[in-house]
Amino acid sequence: MGAYTGGGADLVWYGAAGNRTKASITAFGILDDFRGVLVRDDFGGYLSYDAELAGVQQCLAHVLRYLDDAHAIDTDAQAWARQVADALRVAIHEVNTSGPPTGPPWTPSCSVGCGAASTGGWRPGSPRADRCE
Repeated sequence: MGAYTGGGADLVWYGAAGNRTKASITAFGILDDFRGVLVRDDFGGYLSYDAELAGVQQCLAHVLRYLDDAHAIDTDAQAWARQVADALRVAIHEVNTSGPPTGPPWTPSCSVGCGAASTGGWRPGSPRADRCE
């Protein structure tokens, strides 16, 4: 079962599919014409959409999990992974507690299950990153 979300300032969409195949993702009728920033994991079903997107962002929950896994392999040799994960967690906390965004339009877009579609997302120079804990 895959859980998917998408949305913008006035709309959030949720959907569930029996699997994570491209056919199931396409059946929602959203990503075929979507041209924004897709927040996703590395699942292959999303890769075929990449060429038509404005950008792709790795889901921060997955990035944190990858860093925690790298650190667990060898806590001394992979100490950098813990430092990066800790810095990201501090940044995520600051974003989530800093109040309304300023600057360019921003749309929270990450969710459990990833595959979240965002018309905003983080861009270089943007004051906020996607909320994802």
